[in-house]
Amino acid sequence: MAIGTLLLSIVSFFDIPIGNDEGGWGYIGRAWADGQLLPYSGIADNKTPGIFYLNYLSYSLFGTNIWFLRLLALISTVLTAFLIYLIGKRIANSRVAVFSMAIFIFLMPLPAVDGSYAQTETFMNLFVAAAFYFLISSEAGSKRMLAVFLSGLCLGIAVAFRQSAVISIIPLLFTLSFLKHYDWKRFFTGAGVFFFGAITATALSILPYIFSGGQFTDYLNGAWLFFLRGDVGVVTGGLIHRLSGFATRFFGPEIFLPASSVLMLCVYFRKMRNSGIYFVVPLLVWALFDFFSYNLEGTYFPHHLKLLALSWSISFGFVADFFLRKFFEERVFYGPFVVAALFVFYVFFQNSYYATARAFMKGASGHDFRDIGAVIKNMTKRGDTIYAYGLHTGPIYYYSSRNSPSRYFETQQLAMPGALAELQANLLEKQPKIILTSLGETPPPWLQTFVAEHYTAEAPQYGYAIYKNALTE
Repeated sequence: MAIGTLLLSIVSFFDIPIGNDEGGWGYIGRAWADGQLLPYSGIADNKTPGIFYLNYLSYSLFGTNIWFLRLLALISTVLTAFLIYLIGKRIANSRVAVFSMAIFIFLMPLPAVDGSYAQTETFMNLFVAAAFYFLISSEAGSKRMLAVFLSGLCLGIAVAFRQSAVISIIPLLFTLSFLKHYDWKRFFTGAGVFFFGAITATALSILPYIFSGGQFTDYLNGAWLFFLRGDVGVVTGGLIHRLSGFATRFFGPEIFLPASSVLMLCVYFRKMRNSGIYFVVPLLVWALFDFFSYNLEGTYFPHHLKLLALSWSISFGFVADFFLRKFFEERVFYGPFVVAALFVFYVFFQNSYYATARAFMKGASGHDFRDIGAVIKNMTKRGDTIYAYGLHTGPIYYYSSRNSPSRYFETQQLAMPGALAELQANLLEKQPKIILTSLGETPPPWLQTFVAEHYTAEAPQYGYAIYKNALTE
């Protein structure tokens, strides 16, 4: 199964252009590694620092690249699948373990969940799965408190990659109480050890940033309070927006099997528990809180579906095993049949597995971000600043090896209180050598006026209008 994942996922190295998130985090990691700007205070972003550390490491080791982070993401996916197998085997049996691992493995490489990109959810899932594994293993070994501590430690690392991992505390604590047979004295002892591990990991995750000169208040504002300010708040849109956004993503064919399994888990909850599948109780709590985590922000990008992948894949394993046991009357020959059926359903009827490879062989992949970045790099020198107006500008800063004059480098950040005024002041104080605007977007009047007063137009390239500072002519 792990080899199958490698074969399906290796297409992410077949010339897939850099993603917006990858470019933005790469920009932060590159600027940090070069000693120019720090996350949060120098470059605004809403992620906890784990992904910045990986991009710092990637740039320090291999320069400007996208393959290293994607390799780490691929390894994380395989390790997560292995942990799902171990979890399924401990809480049920090896059939449940294989079914759960199979659906996870075939889901993760799909474009419907942004499988090719090194997203924070991929790394978060690895450590959330590890947290559940250590917690579930704590009742089987002699070093129980160490296992509970390691569970908390893994959750803290997961939070260092994505804030929403915090929500996993609730199903983890519920699982702990379930394992302690609701003995509250033992539960509170274990919970104390768990939180000690989580707090230790969280504190350690901040230290590299602090030692680099970062301020805790900047970390707090950037990683935790960013979404609570302005029009980029946690609650995005109203109820209708959320319902439509959820429905269009949730009921897609790629997620249908695990989604319907959670529904069956709810419908047949009592029958499954009465049949001896006792762990169905904490599993259902886990699945429901992952559902809450998925809907928390009100935005439904493909990679957000990875927030459901762990518990919903295990739910599929439970439901598939439950129904097949009933159907085959406890016979065991159906396991390979189910895995083969999954392979047929997810691989042979999902042409997106092969679409990237075909595009690579045909030379059809576009790399406008990389190409315009190279153009801007040749037009400027080290120490110059540039400003790219529009969405998805992080990759331009990454490939050009140049920084924005303002920490607010993305247009959606300008909705935050004071952000636009700060950007305008920065542009006047340290005028960038180059300003870029997407040919598909109309710049706001204030930027058009600023460009007209200080810049001359160059020939547009790769979908961008290019303006050069008149003082450098």
